Amino acid sequence: MRARAGIALLFVLAACTTQAEREVARMNQATTVALAEMAQCSARAEASEPFRRLRAKLPPVDGTLPSAALLADRSRPTEREAALLVELHTNFITPCRKVVIERLVTINLVFAEVTARNFADADAEYAKLVQGQETWGDYAQAYVCRREAFTQAFSDAGDEINRTLVQSHVLERQRRQAAAAAISQWEQQQRVIASMGAPR
Repeated sequence: MRARAGIALLFVLAACTTQAEREVARMNQATTVALAEMAQCSARAEASEPFRRLRAKLPPVDGTLPSAALLADRSRPTEREAALLVELHTNFITPCRKVVIERLVTINLVFAEVTARNFADADAEYAKLVQGQETWGDYAQAYVCRREAFTQAFSDAGDEINRTLVQSHVLERQRRQAAAAAISQWEQQQRVIASMGAPR
């Protein structure tokens, strides 16, 4: 009876996924949900009246670089354009960024931290544009620099998370192997003791 219980325990130890593997699965699921919600929010922002009216003066939202003409634009927002910028930010950009941060918190706090810092920098730059302290071209150029820095920081965060998960996975596997070996040794001792009562 005890031998069967020990074998069952060994089987459970061998069959279970590690905490790191479960965490990766959870993060992947949360990422799928997050990307869908982010895409919906971005679509609403891009369909908005303020965005449509300002689109030509803002950096592209499709991941491409700003045009040479935009980077060279030395004009500053008019009063009406500044009002549209505020409307766009208040009603569309901020809610979308809130969704992004909330979802990243559920995926991993390191991603949320890196992204929140980027959003804070982006908002500081946006405020300069609204106040006419910089040109449309200045804003576009700052966007390019900020995007490159954010891409690198987000990649570094991913590498950090991966290293932590790999270390956790390896450590847990080693602990399981040690536990399995100890259980096997215990089972062997049970068999030795049980054989002592066998007829000679």
